[in-house]
Amino acid sequence: MPDQKEKAEALQDLLKISIKRRANLRRMFTNQAKKVEPIFEHPAISEDDMELLKATQLKFQDARPELRELDKEIQNIHVILGHEDSADKDFEEADSLADHQLTFLRRIDKTRRKTQEHSGTGAGPWTGGHGSVFGTLHEVKDISNITKFNFLQGQLSEQVKKRVEGIMASEDNYNLLVDNLQDNYGDKPQSRMLIVLLLLQWLNHNTHLLPYVPSMTAS
Repeated sequence: MPDQKEKAEALQDLLKISIKRRANLRRMFTNQAKKVEPIFEHPAISEDDMELLKATQLKFQDARPELRELDKEIQNIHVILGHEDSADKDFEEADSLADHQLTFLRRIDKTRRKTQEHSGTGAGPWTGGHGSVFGTLHEVKDISNITKFNFLQGQLSEQVKKRVEGIMASEDNYNLLVDNLQDNYGDKPQSRMLIVLLLLQWLNHNTHLLPYVPSMTAS
């Protein structure tokens, strides 16, 4: 059986490994942000720039859950080792960085949406394309974005949930969730049909919202 000293040394080794893994992820965020930062200053954004923004957004969203788990792991090890002050300091730093990353994600989202609106390329089954049942609901102002967010998230498969678990439920993050689904699944016919069926089921239990969804009866 390992003694207390050996356990402490094993935890220290694990801490070093976790800190190094987290540093690599944080470095990825920093380097990728530097690549796309100049795009925000362009008066006109090219198709290549839009693809880079999309790739960056997906990469950040995929990495955020792992980064959050590493934050928790590092802070827990500090606590186990009796370093509560280090755990508290790490939590504050990680929380600040997470807010910064989320702000950057929202900036990407806003830039992509603005460019799509100007170019007319933003239509689609997840973002309110013509004839889309979800599109009509997406534009209803009487339903909060958090309600829409929770509805969509609650209907996703476990595999898809893992892809978007880095997006926390909030008014602002609803658009991030929509864009993520659009980028990954929005062009698939089966996804469009699934959205229709899910929304029909949901509206069947929320009939007071039917007046706001006139396209449900459209051909």
